[in-house]
Amino acid sequence: MTGKRQLALPFAHRPEFAHATFLEAPSNEAAVAWLSRTEAWPGRRFALWGEAGCGKTHLLHLWAARVGGRVIEAPLPEFGPPFCPLALDDAEAATGDEIRLL
Repeated sequence: MTGKRQLALPFAHRPEFAHATFLEAPSNEAAVAWLSRTEAWPGRRFALWGEAGCGKTHLLHLWAARVGGRVIEAPLPEFGPPFCPLALDDAEAATGDEIRLL
């Protein structure tokens, strides 16, 4: 007799990146502090890294909402020069010419 298979149901998952759903903790305290001081970033750039699922994307969305920016994912879509603050999520997926932006 074969084992029972679990059926995958087609529920769409849309993550919510609201401030109310972000959990501040000692592990992300430095990132939260740096993202609140955009003007202090060396070269007007900031790199945020960590393990998968630790809240990096959530933090980027909170930052973008606060400064009127936007979050895009690598590989980069075709677009002209950004006219607002810009966050690149999944930067490790960038290749070729995209690396020059980082």
